[in-house]
Amino acid sequence: MDKFTVKYEITQENKKVIKGKIRLYFPNSKGISKYIKKLSNGMEENERLFVMNMIRFHFLFPVDDIFKDKYIEYNELQYMLNSKQQMTTNINNDYEKLIYKSLMDDKIFKLNMSKEDYEEFKAMILNEISQIELEYSEIIDKEFLKLKNKQNIIKRIKLRFRNKELNKFKKDLIENTIKEVNRDAIENDAKKDAHKFDERAYRLLENFDNNEYANLIKEITEYIKKDYLECNELKEFEEEIEYINSGKNNIEKNDILLWICTNMSSRKDALDAMRLDASYIYDQILNKYYREEYRKIRKKLNYEEKRLFQALFFGRKAFLYKIPALTKFLNSFYIANHELVFLGLILKRSNPEYEKNKKELEKKWYEFLNMYSIGIKNYSIIESMKDSERIKQIIKNKFNDQDSEILEAILENYSYDIIQARFDKSEIYISNLVKSLQQIIREESDNEFAEQKN
Repeated sequence: MDKFTVKYEITQENKKVIKGKIRLYFPNSKGISKYIKKLSNGMEENERLFVMNMIRFHFLFPVDDIFKDKYIEYNELQYMLNSKQQMTTNINNDYEKLIYKSLMDDKIFKLNMSKEDYEEFKAMILNEISQIELEYSEIIDKEFLKLKNKQNIIKRIKLRFRNKELNKFKKDLIENTIKEVNRDAIENDAKKDAHKFDERAYRLLENFDNNEYANLIKEITEYIKKDYLECNELKEFEEEIEYINSGKNNIEKNDILLWICTNMSSRKDALDAMRLDASYIYDQILNKYYREEYRKIRKKLNYEEKRLFQALFFGRKAFLYKIPALTKFLNSFYIANHELVFLGLILKRSNPEYEKNKKELEKKWYEFLNMYSIGIKNYSIIESMKDSERIKQIIKNKFNDQDSEILEAILENYSYDIIQARFDKSEIYISNLVKSLQQIIREESDNEFAEQKN
């Protein structure tokens, strides 16, 4: 475990009051994999397999595009905070709403499937991943063994040293295959999703109409026939076609609608929900690891060193269980307000004005959440397409003069408050403008991807 010494100085009315130092212990991240192995060994087999598979899933499909964890530059952050300083009456103090809006961008998953069906979906995906992993490992290991058996003793020794390279190749190949399979499935889902079969079924469950039901069944039947005839796999789906056309009474039709909600819904939304589940499991393991590391050194620490360690490495509900030291979002706030964090959070016993600084810190924190929840929208556009010159060209070609100016201001990372004041436009107007740009960028990217594939 690495150790650093942080020196601090408390001043009041420009006079030194207290001078001191505090030790910061930083656990080694290499210990996490050992801890996971140790933790999994104490689990029952089914639980162990599920947890290990979900951790693997987390690293294959991270939540970077869902969990809006970004570091905002110090100067820009300070500018945004200062611009809000005299506007405390407009600050939203609903913490739970703010933290979700900041980090999840108000993303809500409405899965049109039951809890049981979602659990089955998770099991199916994890099984698909395990199956690909097993099949590729067996093929590669078998071919490597054939090659090895043909070599003399010297070449066998050389092959043994190359085994690490082979393992890396095998790991990369498996991961890329899994991602490719998932991407193809999502592309196919996009075609299905355009028809909104699951949403229409969900509405019929709430307010049934015979004519709407008949039209829905007809469209789904035609869709399945067309889609799977192209793949020469229609025989596998004849039972499905027969089932959805078998409804005679309201009970049977209700069951068919439930089936449609589950089986004709977008795989992407369910995968996104699964990615969040996997991320949550990994975050919980990280929490356990850092708390165990804390117990090892707790007796060495004084009161304020304990508070410092906990502030950096304890995931709490208030931060959606993320580890603060590993979260860019929190680093944005900590770095911009490091002195106040020490005075109003860490130095509870040493700072004579702790309560006053604590209130000031809380105010800054709510100001930050309000600003981050707006400012994060600026970053998502640039990340959608790295070529900023190309984005500017799209803006110039697709938007009128004033809207182009607004979008260029966002690209230059001006806060929404400044843009609203300058152009006299509401936040909703600006957000809708941003969504329009993102949609155009997505469509152009999809077209490029399709052309490359052809």
